[in-house]
Amino acid sequence: MSFATITESVRRYGRILLSRLGPHRVQLIFNQDYVPPLNDLYDQNRALKIISYVLDKGFLTRSQIIAPDSLDPHAIARFHSQDYLDSLTDEKVIEAISGQSLEAVQAEALLALQRAMVSGTMTAMKRAIDGGSGGSVYVNLGGGFHHAKKDKGSKLCVFNDIAIGIYGLRDQGWEGRVLILDLDLHQGDGTRRAFADDPTVMTLSVHGRDQDSEISINDFKSDVNIALGAGVGDQAYRRSLKETLPKVFESFSPDLVVYLAGVDIADDDPLGNWRITPDTILWRDQFVCDLVKERPFVWTLGGGYGPDAWRYTARSLAWLSTGLDDPIPSNLEVALEKGRRISQQLDPSELVGPLEDADIVTEEDIYGDLYGVTPGDRLFSFYSIEGIEQGLEKYGVFAHLRGLGFHKTKAEISDHHSGGQLLRLFTDDGQRELLIEAVLKEERAFTPYRLLSVEWLLMQNPRLKKDRPLLPGQSFPGLGCLDKIVLMLSMICERLDFDGLTFFPSHYHIAAFARGLLAFLNPKFEARFLAIEQALERVPMGKASWLAEQGGIVHGVSGDAVKWTSEAMVFAISERLGKYLQSAEYEAEVEAAMPEFKYILAENVDDN
Repeated sequence: MSFATITESVRRYGRILLSRLGPHRVQLIFNQDYVPPLNDLYDQNRALKIISYVLDKGFLTRSQIIAPDSLDPHAIARFHSQDYLDSLTDEKVIEAISGQSLEAVQAEALLALQRAMVSGTMTAMKRAIDGGSGGSVYVNLGGGFHHAKKDKGSKLCVFNDIAIGIYGLRDQGWEGRVLILDLDLHQGDGTRRAFADDPTVMTLSVHGRDQDSEISINDFKSDVNIALGAGVGDQAYRRSLKETLPKVFESFSPDLVVYLAGVDIADDDPLGNWRITPDTILWRDQFVCDLVKERPFVWTLGGGYGPDAWRYTARSLAWLSTGLDDPIPSNLEVALEKGRRISQQLDPSELVGPLEDADIVTEEDIYGDLYGVTPGDRLFSFYSIEGIEQGLEKYGVFAHLRGLGFHKTKAEISDHHSGGQLLRLFTDDGQRELLIEAVLKEERAFTPYRLLSVEWLLMQNPRLKKDRPLLPGQSFPGLGCLDKIVLMLSMICERLDFDGLTFFPSHYHIAAFARGLLAFLNPKFEARFLAIEQALERVPMGKASWLAEQGGIVHGVSGDAVKWTSEAMVFAISERLGKYLQSAEYEAEVEAAMPEFKYILAENVDDN
């Protein structure tokens, strides 16, 4: 057994001890019915990833995972109308709620999933009340279906688990005051409306924009509703919570707190348009726990989309159980670390390739004239064709292409292209089909940063059947290896001392796919993009990109059509560029620019 293994084992046992002695006893509620059907919107294994992490690292033990109680057959009908429940036998109703095309088996799986999570929230509430003021936190690894109303499901929410749970408590005679603390990116319109006339239940929602316009604020007996808009960053978010939450806890004095700890506020969330960092998500959860103190406390997952959503909740639960902060690297950070290990294994002399009129390659040959002229076509006067092909192999691009049936390929470089340096990859099997084409150049216009600019990037599979509508600018479907190409370009940046990778997205969907990975270098354009993204919220990507380019978005005040324009996005490589994009200065400029971009869909456009 290695020293590292022994050290990690000791740490794990230390965490287990802390979890037993810590200030909060965490109970996770979960069963196998929580795994959703395959879908394009959220991570099927989000809850399982959270459990695996906290167990493997010793932050919790298996005894702290409990299954939800059996669902009372009358529980859901206490809140939802019978006509609505009867309508759920119609697949079209489920499809409208989910926003996805569903087969019958998937529709039933979605209903079973949400019934199980309803039971989980009800179990958490009952145990929290029965446990009293003991400092335990009951975490339902699902739930938070806050859009569902009495007679209608909406936005992925079939059953409103929180409303059903509170109705269940009332049915059992419990009459305490409930605070629904909704910090999901999206307004909890269904839950808010469910208790509009109930002064014993307060809904406090801090979100992006209001979605419930049918009821006046004056119609609510107990409600705090704060819409912060798009583009919210760390400073504005922390300021809002500090100004709002303590006052509500003091004035309302809840007997039970139900927390929707949505992580779709994260800067890398594919459906979000806020710029909240992992550290601030942890701070938010810590701030909430400090306010709850030892009150009965129920925690639901709420929103969070994409493969990294699990790690924010897992980090907070690890802290909640032990008091330790153990940041979890994102998929991107893991990939970059892997890329650096690969880069360190590459021999610079092999990347440069043979130099003319030189028998021996010296360090001066390799590094002494990176930005000058060297014999032959070389990428950034450094990488030879052989070096590029070695990189494509090491970073997994060639293996991916072989999996698609492209077993023989050939790279070509030209440093005489008008837009920069041209890199192409063709099939080398007699058909000479273009797979990848990139125009790259050094960009020094954004002082003080030196950037590697991707002026053009085409990745296409000319042999793939077009089984879905192509996105604007596509002649063929994509190759599916953009992540590998970006990783390779990132390592080129690190080797040649660029501050970052930049490109000018020619279409809205390209910028949207890069969301969370890249940001607009100019804060004003970041604000403009976030406003466009909010206007196109939940519009399918193909249609969204078309609307962005064809005047389907208008300014909400002037009525002028808004059309997509290409501006510089950057992926930070150097520490100084990364700090700037996360700085209070950058955030303040985004925040200041947001009021200028009041964008909405044109009146003749629907969002389906």
